[in-house]
Order: sequence, then structure tokens, then C-alpha cells
Amino acid sequence: MERILIGIAVAFAGLAAPVAGAQSIAWTQRIHGSSDPAAPAAYYPGVDLASNRPLMTWTPVATPGVVTVGELGVSRALVAKVAASDGAELWRRDFGDAAAETSFRSVAVDADGDVVAAGGRFAAPAGAWRTSWYAVKVSGATGQVAWERHWLPDGSIGGALLALAPAANGDVVAVGSRENETNPFSYVVRLSAANGTPVWTTPIPYRSGPSLPQVAVDAVDNSFAAPGGNKLVKIAPDGTLAWAVDLQNRTDFACGTIRALLVDPASGDPIVAGRAGCGASQYGFVARLGSAAGTTLWSAVGVGDTPTSDVAVLAFGANGKIVAAGGRASGGATRWFAAALSLADGAVAWTAPVGDNSRDLPADVAIGADGDVLLTGACDGNAFCVARLDAGTGALRWRLQTGVAYSPADENYPNAILSIPGGVFFGGKDTSAGATTWTVHRIDPTLSDAIYANGFE
Repeated sequence: MERILIGIAVAFAGLAAPVAGAQSIAWTQRIHGSSDPAAPAAYYPGVDLASNRPLMTWTPVATPGVVTVGELGVSRALVAKVAASDGAELWRRDFGDAAAETSFRSVAVDADGDVVAAGGRFAAPAGAWRTSWYAVKVSGATGQVAWERHWLPDGSIGGALLALAPAANGDVVAVGSRENETNPFSYVVRLSAANGTPVWTTPIPYRSGPSLPQVAVDAVDNSFAAPGGNKLVKIAPDGTLAWAVDLQNRTDFACGTIRALLVDPASGDPIVAGRAGCGASQYGFVARLGSAAGTTLWSAVGVGDTPTSDVAVLAFGANGKIVAAGGRASGGATRWFAAALSLADGAVAWTAPVGDNSRDLPADVAIGADGDVLLTGACDGNAFCVARLDAGTGALRWRLQTGVAYSPADENYPNAILSIPGGVFFGGKDTSAGATTWTVHRIDPTLSDAIYANGFE
């Protein structure tokens, strides 16, 4: 049933404007789980800062807008879309009930602009409660449900779909866990765009975790998956396991954890990043592996420039660069940093700290139309923050904070940032003012530095 958004439009002042002048938040919308003002049910991304995966995405179909997926109360999951222009709610769909609790762990948008969300469904079909793989597809234009599926692979007694990536033909590829087994392992599964039926299901010789699984699909339908830890596999278009590598066996990545995965669209090579090193010697790394056999083509270790660093997110940047962002030790705390590396050989072009008020690891990274780097995450206690860095040097152009820091008792989880023609959007879990909401902010798209006024340098 369609509901009306309870929205609160708020304007905030920026903390600092070190280069290009202050930016402003054009609108803020708090998406509640209920339209009843007397009972505004909680709705938020089902993540925290230690296990963040962006659960906010963009679809241009019909009225362009931002789609959020997450938890609705204690037993249901919700998908909602708000308009880019003013944050007004366009549609929402919720899934699950007390007899079949649902949760979303990942989201993807296909080539048609439709939304696929996946996670777990907790139910007792035969008297025994268990979590099954769960996926739904809804129209990006209307939110109408195209298909909904839940199932377990043969012989499994529990699991969930933990990561999604779109394929060129509209199918989606997912990493699924197999839990509570004496010999747990993972799967990569491809779901049909038409009805969600598995096209193929491929077991891979590693269990899921401890880090969030990652998955990506190249231009010719090869799938790459990191189920957790430092394992990486390649699945051929027909579902055959092409190769599997354990980065633990490579000197640069000892005791490593893969936190991010991209595929170079030109070569099809996978690029992974995270944290490696044993004991006190831990460092951020980025590595490019050859698509053909998983050999290391180049590796950059010590990304972040301090004795202790961790790469959390990756994005393809301007001028043949890849941008890595994460946290680094600073004054007894973990502060954000970003670095630009050559896609060709991994040479570091620049490394930049991002403000003393930042904390933990950045939640997400995006690249603006002008090539500048945009980061979001937590700062100054529990406030949401976003920063913009110069594409060529990493210099801080501006930084925004959503008002004063929230109470430490009200943990907030900035979750995702999107750079779309006409605006930048960031959001996450907001527990302020006595309510828990999925809160989306739009930054004024006006660029105050004249050199970027037309989107080109």
C-alpha cells in the first residue's frame, strides 16, 4: 500500500570551506517505517560502521530518485524511493511479517532501472526456524513486485544472500552463505532477470566471512567473488569455477582481509583492497589480479602512509586512477584518508588525510562528474559527514556535517553516497529526535569553484 512520507526538510551549515567555498544541504528527508505520526516505526539500513555495505542506490526510470533498502521494525524489510528534486516519497514496498522475518543485505539496479534486493528470510516451514536465501525484484518506476524468491541450496540448513552485482543482460549474481554445517562453504548464484530462477549455482571452496562478501561481473559475464577473508574466485559465464586463489599464500597479503572488489571494465581484471599484515604490522593494500589466472599484476602495500591503515572502499577515478579510501591511525584514533593510484601499475599519485573530526572507516566513496572524490561516514561523535577532495591532488575542497554531534547513546550509521548528474546524495541510519529513520540528504549541486562550473577541468 502506498504511504505518504513523513519528511522533515532541514538545512545545515557546513563545518569548513578550505578551498572552494561553503556548500549547503538542499534538503533532508527522514523516511519512517510508518506514515502514522503517533507510531513512526523504525526504518534504517541493516548495517553498522563495522559491517557497512551501501544500501542506497539510484534509478533514473520514471521520476529519477534515490532508492533505500533496510530494516522495518523487527520482522520486515522495506524498499522506498524518494524523488531527487525534493525528497518526496514516490513509492514503497515492504516484505515479511512475524511468521517470516526478512532482512536485506545488498541491493543492485539492473540495466532497466529496476531494483533487486537480497538477504535472508527467517521462517519455520517445517517446524524448525531457519534462514533461507531471499531475493526480490521491484520496478524502479512504480515499486511493483516483479518476483520474490526464497530457497536453500540442497543439503543446507541455513544461509543468506550477502552480496549482489548486476549482469549486462539484467540477471544478477549473488554470493550466498551456507551456515551451521560441519563443512560450511559458500556459493555464487546467478538469478534470472525474468523471474529470479537460478540460472546456475556454483559452490566455492571457502566459507563466508569474517569480512563482508564482495561480488562483481565483467563485461563478458565472468563473475568474481570474495566470500570473506582473503579468498577470491572467478566463475565463468556458464557457472564453471575458473579459478580460486587464497591471498594468504602471497607475501604482500599475509593475514589479509578483502574489503572491496571492482572489475576493470577495459581489461576485466579484478581489483581488490583491504587490510593485510599480521600482529602490529598491519597496512592497507590495493592489488590488481589478472583475469586469466588470478596472478598478481601489481600490488600497493602501506596505502594510507601510516604504520596502521585499512582500505575500506574503492572507486574508479578520473584520468586512469583508482581511488582507495579507508582509515589510518592518527592521535590514538582512526581517521579517514583517501589515495589515488594508477590503474596501470598501482603507483600512488597522492594520499590525503580527511579532517581531524572524521572517525572510524569511511562508509562509502563516489566520484563526481568532475572527477572529484566524495566520501561519507561518521565524524565528531555520531554526526553524518561528507567531504569533497580535489581529483588531482586530494586537497580538501569542502566538508559538511549534519548539525551538531548526536548523543553517543544514539548510534548513527552513515551508509552511502551517490554522485548523480544534478546532485550528490548521502544517507544512513539516523536515531536523532526520538526516532530511527533512513535519512537522505541532498547537497546543493552548485559548484562554487568556477573551474568546475561546466563539469570539466
